[in-house]
Amino acid sequence: MDQVAYLQVNVVNIVTDAAGGLFSITVQGVKTTFLHTADTKKVQANPSYYYKNADDFVNAIKLRIGNKVNVYNDFNNVYITAKNYGWEFEPIEDNSNFTNVIEVYGGSGTALAIGVQKTDVTIRGGSDGTVVLTPTGGNAPYTYKWSDPGAAPGSGPTTKDRYGLKAGVYKCTLTDAAGITFSVTVTIIEPQYSPIVASAVIQHAQCYGSTTGALTITPSGGDGNYTTYKWSDGPTTKDRTGLRAGVYSLTITDSTGNTGVVSWEVKQNEEIKIVATVNEDDVTLQVTGGKPGNTGYTYSWSDGSTLKDRTDLPAGSYIITVTDSIGCTQKATVRIQSFQFYFSKNPIPLQLLASDPATKPNLTFLCEVWVEKDYLQENFVQVAVLEQPADSNGSTTFEVQTILDAQLKPYLPEGKETIVSRADSVFKRFYLRYTEKFGSPAVPGAYTQADIRYVLLGGLSFEEYSRNTFFTSYLPSVRPFFSWEPVTKEVFSDQPEYLYYMPDSFTLGSFQINCQITFTDGTTHSFVAFTVSDVKRYELYCIPAGFAQLGLDTKQPAKTVQSWQINISGANSQTISQTRYYTLKSEYVAQKRYFLYLNSLGGYNTLCVTGKSTLELEPQSTNLEKIRPVNYKASAGEITTVRKYAETTLKITTQPFKADQLRALSDFVISESVILFRNNRYLGGVVEMKTAIVHDETSTDNSLAFEFTLPKSFSYTPDL
Repeated sequence: MDQVAYLQVNVVNIVTDAAGGLFSITVQGVKTTFLHTADTKKVQANPSYYYKNADDFVNAIKLRIGNKVNVYNDFNNVYITAKNYGWEFEPIEDNSNFTNVIEVYGGSGTALAIGVQKTDVTIRGGSDGTVVLTPTGGNAPYTYKWSDPGAAPGSGPTTKDRYGLKAGVYKCTLTDAAGITFSVTVTIIEPQYSPIVASAVIQHAQCYGSTTGALTITPSGGDGNYTTYKWSDGPTTKDRTGLRAGVYSLTITDSTGNTGVVSWEVKQNEEIKIVATVNEDDVTLQVTGGKPGNTGYTYSWSDGSTLKDRTDLPAGSYIITVTDSIGCTQKATVRIQSFQFYFSKNPIPLQLLASDPATKPNLTFLCEVWVEKDYLQENFVQVAVLEQPADSNGSTTFEVQTILDAQLKPYLPEGKETIVSRADSVFKRFYLRYTEKFGSPAVPGAYTQADIRYVLLGGLSFEEYSRNTFFTSYLPSVRPFFSWEPVTKEVFSDQPEYLYYMPDSFTLGSFQINCQITFTDGTTHSFVAFTVSDVKRYELYCIPAGFAQLGLDTKQPAKTVQSWQINISGANSQTISQTRYYTLKSEYVAQKRYFLYLNSLGGYNTLCVTGKSTLELEPQSTNLEKIRPVNYKASAGEITTVRKYAETTLKITTQPFKADQLRALSDFVISESVILFRNNRYLGGVVEMKTAIVHDETSTDNSLAFEFTLPKSFSYTPDL
């Protein structure tokens, strides 16, 4: 492999070839090749270049490339003598006869050079100039010596690169490992004028969203003659008024055409945010932001009140205006609705209307849905965030019933439950938080209201929901149990029956379930079956109402029960519910089947079926054909059953029902949950029927036919 060293740039070039035992030297373009054995040859040099005087040796060159060679010259010639065999050559022992001795070490084979990248000073009189050097060629490592303006030559730093330089001429001398040097001169210049800058007196916008900001500008730098001003948002005046909060950039140009760009931020006070929590007819405000100062906020309600929080408000819309200590205001609308809970199967709307929608570009509304995870634990969790655009009037309507319905589950009591239980899974507390979102880009505003309401699993028909008669007249006048069954019902002694009751008063703290028994001899016996304390409006309670569940046979064992009635009373024994009547059926029935079904109001009703029925098993199997080997036995069969099960269907035709009973069974026909109660256990299934006659004007008694499909049976076990 060739190895090259440069003695002087473009003067002497020496090439060694270790593999071939040769080396050569080129002086002034004349190349002479030497054997590694002892050999002396003369190479013609340029007399004018090397000549100093005729009596002295002008140059001596000492070569080190893993070998040593003596090189010397006289008046016109350069002599190179290889003193020994191989690559170990004797050095020049005495340099006293030579005017100049140069030692060169083998290197990369390229000439020493320096690349320069500079940055001039940006400000007149400044010191932000830079010089970055990139050395190439020669033999690393390199050393550096700088000569700075006004300083002694070579007295400057010894670093490669320079930063923080003022204007002036800088010289750097680079030396490589062979002692070869290379110098470079760099001139750092500065502008004729100082940069154009400006200071500003900033008046920040006082209230959030207001246009009370201002900028008063004082430019400096450049030639002092400023010809144009151009702001990033369009205006060309020097000073600005009527500004909203934001960043404003100004380009200033002087008469020489030089420009300077400066920016300022106009700030604003924090927005006043109002969160109004509505709990029944009470409103609690939480206010943050603005400048409350030492005096705090002041409050002004549209009905004249100056209180912060409100209680016992009549239904309606109220506007609250909050003012901080420097006069900034914020408004919010609080809606107090007529008290009612919501059914999850009917629309649960939130209607919103923006104030001054024409001033709000890209207007949309946000609605958050929060549901309480555990009843009365205040651990509300966000289950949805909805966003809808505003219509041409600046309004929108959210409907959240589907979201809330997914949070509810039916409450099925244990078989023949004998205590009152609160059906927590059927109802939930929730609230909605909403705000406007507008601007470029659109930014949400403050959330202004949170309404705590109750939602109940169930719903009304479209017609009755539209009329709103359930809440306005039926509920307050009838005070019903949550079932559409007729108030009079015939039941068997072992038939499970439940009534679902919702307290409809904020002042009701407890209630009692009253039962009156009528015996076959015409006498009666009244007693308090249950007392329930610590109740709240819109909770739903499951109350046992069956003969055995109430233990009616134990009240007066010597008498025979004929019927009983149940109602609810509150304070001072005032009745606060309708009365339900039960008649005990005493006739013998060979087969009774009890179906508990989820009704449209969130409770479970019981359907007793004594009509004819058939139980059908439809077997299903997955089979594989066997491979028959040579020694196949016929007793093994040809088919292997991999999987086999039966689909069990109970086909039922009910006993005749009266017209009002049959019509009420529409709830059974459309129920999403039907459970067969047999041998004190529940069996889930699906009711299927093509058509159901629930009203026939030509007949007073009609039956209902349906199929009840039970889960698939993979194994058989009798009732144990």
